[in-house]
Amino acid sequence: MFISSTLGELAEERRLARAAVDRLRLTPVMFELGARPHPPRALYQAYLAQSHVFVGIYWQRYGWIAPGETVSGVEDEYDLSGDRPKLIYVKEPRAGREPRLEALLARMERDARASYKCFSNAEELGALLEDDLATLLSERFESSRANASTDWEESTHARLPEATTTFVGREEAIRGVRALLRESGARMVTLTGPGGIGKTRLALQVARGLHHRFRDGVVPVFLGALAEPSQVVPAMCNALGLAEIPGVSRMETLVRYLHTRKLLLVLDNFEHVIAAAPELTALLAACPRVRMLVTSRELLKVAGERGYEVPPLEVSGRETEGRAAAPSEAARLFVERAASALPGFALTPENAPSVAEICRKLEGLPLALELAAARVRVLPLDELADRLEDRLGLLVHGPRDMPERHRTLRAALEWSHGLLGDSERKLFARLAVFRGGWTLSDAEAVCGPDSDVLEGMSSLLDKSLIRGNASGAAGPIRFAMLETIREFASEQLRKRGEEESLRTRHAEHFLDWAERSYVLAYRGEAIRHEVIWTSRIDDEAENLRAAMRWLADRGRSGAVARMGLTLWRYWWVRSEFTAAAAWMQEALASGSLDDRERALAQLVLGIADVGRSEYEHAVPSLAAAQAALDRLGDEEHAALAAVMLGTGVALTGDATEGERIVRRALTTFQARDDVFGAACAMFGLGRVLLMQGRLADAAAMEEEGAASLREAGEVFLRSMILVSLSWTLVASGRFERAIAPLQEALEIVTSMQNRDGMARVFEALGAVGLHRGHPRLGALLFGAAEGVRRSVGARVWVLDRVLNDNLEGELRRALGTQAFEAVFAEGVALPPERAIQFARAAAGRVTASRAEATGASAGVDL
Repeated sequence: MFISSTLGELAEERRLARAAVDRLRLTPVMFELGARPHPPRALYQAYLAQSHVFVGIYWQRYGWIAPGETVSGVEDEYDLSGDRPKLIYVKEPRAGREPRLEALLARMERDARASYKCFSNAEELGALLEDDLATLLSERFESSRANASTDWEESTHARLPEATTTFVGREEAIRGVRALLRESGARMVTLTGPGGIGKTRLALQVARGLHHRFRDGVVPVFLGALAEPSQVVPAMCNALGLAEIPGVSRMETLVRYLHTRKLLLVLDNFEHVIAAAPELTALLAACPRVRMLVTSRELLKVAGERGYEVPPLEVSGRETEGRAAAPSEAARLFVERAASALPGFALTPENAPSVAEICRKLEGLPLALELAAARVRVLPLDELADRLEDRLGLLVHGPRDMPERHRTLRAALEWSHGLLGDSERKLFARLAVFRGGWTLSDAEAVCGPDSDVLEGMSSLLDKSLIRGNASGAAGPIRFAMLETIREFASEQLRKRGEEESLRTRHAEHFLDWAERSYVLAYRGEAIRHEVIWTSRIDDEAENLRAAMRWLADRGRSGAVARMGLTLWRYWWVRSEFTAAAAWMQEALASGSLDDRERALAQLVLGIADVGRSEYEHAVPSLAAAQAALDRLGDEEHAALAAVMLGTGVALTGDATEGERIVRRALTTFQARDDVFGAACAMFGLGRVLLMQGRLADAAAMEEEGAASLREAGEVFLRSMILVSLSWTLVASGRFERAIAPLQEALEIVTSMQNRDGMARVFEALGAVGLHRGHPRLGALLFGAAEGVRRSVGARVWVLDRVLNDNLEGELRRALGTQAFEAVFAEGVALPPERAIQFARAAAGRVTASRAEATGASAGVDL
């Protein structure tokens, strides 16, 4: 028994390992440096040649590398051990394990000939080694009596089917499932997920890496062809090669065989024989060293089961940026399968965007990706991406050696659908009306009251047809379908004749939800929950768009205008001005609006045009909206229109009239005790005063508005006022005073992910940096602002344009055109997250020092 380890750190472990070997009357071979007058490598090579079993014990150190050698003696001994059985024991590490040992251990864990175990102390090691050596000797003795192979792992590994295609990705999932199976309490692990998610491939890949931990084998049992739950136990017996014994039940035969064996059973495709689940529990109870890895479209719900929901393949990768490097898991699978269908196919910078779009549309569903990849023989990638709107019709004709249920995407879904009861099918179809997910209360409002929504959703969740998580940004648990499944569910909804009524209920539910949310979001204490409100709309954005589309297509343009009013603040936060304008233009063009609905649509359109800096279009819309809302007695929204209108009038040439209009709106809001409206007017008035060169008055107005919103707990409008205040202070030459409002604004726009706001903060910080003696820092931030704007298709505000143009001119003069453009390009290329980090550090730098900052694309040296 050759025992390999480093000497100093594992002295006690080596002593107890030797004692364990001695107790079994075996011969320990333990090379000790200097014990013989021979070169070390020649000596341990000779010892290994005389040994039958290799035992490796490892902890923190990689070991000494002798002069003239490239690896340590520890690694060399392992490499020289050849085909001998290997018992590997790894002590639980402390921080600082040497990297070369980590790499060696990873290689050992993958070795099909090795048993790999962890231990915590020397006594535990001694017990493990004694047990494992005794077991090994017994197996070899039984094997020789049966005239079987002397390779103690060969029969184990051969039972797993060889993969005919490469396995792509899933590294995290493999580690997670293997970790579950290593836990003492996890006797059964069930992989769940919808058809085509890759449960079987994942299970077999996991099993291939675990065979060395189960001395009696890893045995797959394929259940897809079974018709009845009663056939499960016989199928397990057949997989193990157990013949029928007269007078003995198949279950008893199974228990007799497995009772003393350490074995992993991989039970594939269990969902349609799930009534047999209690038999698995009984088998585990009778066979304490057996474990099970099950694949099923729903959990078995038995004692001892640990579930693992198999996720789709990761779809976000650098191929989405048009580059071929570092593709996502989904892209890697698609490209490999496409290359099999069309030799020579490869991911390139030119086709990467189309590949990314295909992967996104198919949501990383492996079956769908494989079926789509087969189509590259007849369809260009861009056309393939377009045709995926009808993925159920397009993704057919899978390989003939696949099970029938996996030869088309539709067949995979029909298999799952066929396992549902009538009430589950009804709810499944109705849930197709939701886009981007839903909450339980949403489902109850739209899909009830003639359905037990709570019970039905629980069942659909168990069967992997819907997915649930607690990641809704605003708190409530949200549920969703993969888009492929939702498309199938939509077909079922049409077949049931319920599409018109359910989509109408869905649209009316979200119209009502949006109107109630708008009323609550900016009233009293509710103003403090603005971030939550914005996040909740993020969650429901797709549902709201679907509702507006349905209402518009049904001629209910008035409802679209009303919903637009509820969403204008959200559209502003997310810089979605073009989408907002398009919705309102469509509503106005319908000719079916009443006076109030038309005024509201004109108001929201005008606000969107202000956001797009298209004041020549905004002023007429806002003037019409203000006049109509005044006539209708809607003071609040007439005053809002006046704020935007006055700013536009001032910008287009009549600053005095613009100031008068905004001040009138301010008076209205103050009389109504409307904190948000008054601050909005103060923001507009500050900009008008700045245009007139009244810098002190502008700063005072903006400071008052920011203070009132800070006291109320509002954040987004406050960030806009703070940036405007900082520009006013810069124009006044008070650069030091501009830093604090910019830092406050930066934290707000970052927390709300307002890209347009980030750009304005970066520019203002760049101006401060320039005037504090940091022109390179200013140019980099100026470029970062442009990069962030490009990411959302935004433009420089007209109100900021003069300041922006002046800043660019000053930066060019300070650096020279060539240097400016180089640093500017570096800023444009900064990812938003990196730009935010840089801006935070830059604010501190321009406050602390006048020394010029220097640096490259990773950021100026701060």
